[in-house]
Amino acid sequence: MCRLYALFCIIISFAPLAAAIRVLPNDPRRSSVRYSEEHRKLLEQRSTTTATHPDEHFVKDLPLLDSQQFSTQQWAGLLPASPHGDKYFFYWLFAPSPSEKPDAEIPLLIWLNGGPACSSMDGLFLENGPFRFVVQDGEYQLQPDDQYSWHRLPAYTLYIDQPVGTGLSYTTSRKYPTNDAELCTDFYYFLQSFLRLHSDKFVKEQEMNRALYFSGESYAGHYNIIYTNHILQQNKDPNNIRIRVQGAAIGNGWVDPYYQYAGAEAAYGHGLIGISEVAAFKEKEQQCQRNLEQEKFNTGICFDLVDEIVSQSFGKGSKYQVSSYDIRRVEGPGLAKFPPGHTIVEAYLGHWTLTGEQEGTLPDDITPRVIQALHAEASVASGQRYKECTDPPYLALAKLDGKGVVPEMVQVLEHPDQVQLLFFNGIQDMVCNHVGNERSLEKLPWKHADDWNAAPRYAWSAVSPTQVSGYMREYQNLKYLKILDAGHMVPLDVPEVAFKMMQTFLYGGSFQNSQQVLDRTKSAECPVCPQCPVYNTDNNENRGTSGSPLLWLMAGTIVTGLLLFVMLHRKAAVEHRVVRIPQHHGLELQESHYTDEPENDDDENESPTRVI
Repeated sequence: MCRLYALFCIIISFAPLAAAIRVLPNDPRRSSVRYSEEHRKLLEQRSTTTATHPDEHFVKDLPLLDSQQFSTQQWAGLLPASPHGDKYFFYWLFAPSPSEKPDAEIPLLIWLNGGPACSSMDGLFLENGPFRFVVQDGEYQLQPDDQYSWHRLPAYTLYIDQPVGTGLSYTTSRKYPTNDAELCTDFYYFLQSFLRLHSDKFVKEQEMNRALYFSGESYAGHYNIIYTNHILQQNKDPNNIRIRVQGAAIGNGWVDPYYQYAGAEAAYGHGLIGISEVAAFKEKEQQCQRNLEQEKFNTGICFDLVDEIVSQSFGKGSKYQVSSYDIRRVEGPGLAKFPPGHTIVEAYLGHWTLTGEQEGTLPDDITPRVIQALHAEASVASGQRYKECTDPPYLALAKLDGKGVVPEMVQVLEHPDQVQLLFFNGIQDMVCNHVGNERSLEKLPWKHADDWNAAPRYAWSAVSPTQVSGYMREYQNLKYLKILDAGHMVPLDVPEVAFKMMQTFLYGGSFQNSQQVLDRTKSAECPVCPQCPVYNTDNNENRGTSGSPLLWLMAGTIVTGLLLFVMLHRKAAVEHRVVRIPQHHGLELQESHYTDEPENDDDENESPTRVI
């Protein structure tokens, strides 16, 4: 999981139906008003309603949005994620903008935020959705995004709060997923429920009538890979609606912690640390990797690989530090927390009181009207109160922070359907940095690994021929794009570039504007420290099982020298033995002097806060 290593979000306690949207009396953020008696009765009447026709989820009048300025059709509501009636996902669907493309060519594009347990409403309101909060005469309004909303790609865009307990999605049984299998089961059940309800737009004769693509960022990289792989397997069942999943676009994705926990090389590139510090962090990285080999997926030493660098970015004792999500931003007392604007979304959907830092105000009765417009009354009636990130579902999955999805990635890439995977990274991000992501892809044990590593690199200009937007390396159905001037949330930082990227990806465009012609090797060594461990360039299914060529060359040289010495000086033969150092994932585990102290490593309470 891409994490900011900080305090957990405060656990919210929900009161029963009679006090819907109520918070604890000692909560300083408590709501100024509560639902009226009329709204309470409405909740009781509609809390068990299940939609049987898409018109029941049609959004007619969204508070703060001028319907004359925004004519795009939209649907929102709750659909079951379990056959037992105890789990429901909240979704929000937008129709594509008018275009000249045939309807069958317009895909369904799903957006998921990460965390785990962070709401996809971040993506909708802050990143690539169809409207933004603006201040007019001191009050917040929703203003349509007429340029870079992803429904204008064109695409049906679907934002989903998942797993249960996230955003406005809820569970009455409090059974939160604890592993990938349970995540996949809930998500697939919801997706089948969604396609049945909206079959007029997406289904023909028990099969989707258009392509489906996933998108998302951070821990959504984990989600998108396992969901794509699960769908491909479930498509074999004739009783299910066959889902035409054709690709996934994963931004700053958390997919292979074995390489992605590390932050030293990325930090060195940004100037946050020096060469000597890189060497020291390499020892800690190797200890983290040993823990992962032993299936210790939630350990302090792994979290510290970025946390220590960030905490010292302003020097010892400073109240300020660079943001793990974007080193161009600063965190500290009196400064807004990342991402900008998320507290407004919380006030709009969750009835939280805005702080004095905000530029505008919201009507006191705004949330009840919004919940009614989005057909999410049952969520509130169950006790679920919207927050950007929530604790119960996160805590259920936190112990798997270091578990990657490499086997599933390989299965997706090698599936006969040729599913396209686009990984894109804002290079200003530290917590899911571009170095770790690229190293993970270089070590990926799929059948075309050597070809991908040898593939040329291209500069890509999305906006202007005089401005480079990023750098692409691709081979067949695997693409990796590094995006300049962006951090953890690429669509937030460079919306035009993100829009052009998705248009190119969905509709078969090219990222190959101009090839770089530079000397290169198949798999790069650490560029900054001669003591760095040697990375094995043999990409096969048994990553890390072969010895380093450099070590064998050195050993051979030593043996030859000894034999020559013996022959020249006619002395007794010297017994010489070569010790082979064990490896994992192509990374040698050199002897380390770092002490993995229990309080620093196996602290049950030390877990990273999930991110978007």
